[in-house]
Amino acid sequence: MHGDDAVVPDFAWLHFGGGFLLFVAGMTFLGGWILARDRKRNYVGPRFKEKQKAKQAAAQDTIS
Repeated sequence: MHGDDAVVPDFAWLHFGGGFLLFVAGMTFLGGWILARDRKRNYVGPRFKEKQKAKQAAAQDTIS
């Protein structure tokens, strides 16, 4: 009824995949930015806080 039935629509997988990767990269960057800011301001729950053992080990390495 509308258009040409002989033409098969072709999906642009390259554009879709590239756009999806850029979207995921942007969301990852934004999430990391917000997590770093919230850790700095002590807004995060215990699940997302930095581990104390890693900080203490790094501090002892610099002292020794």
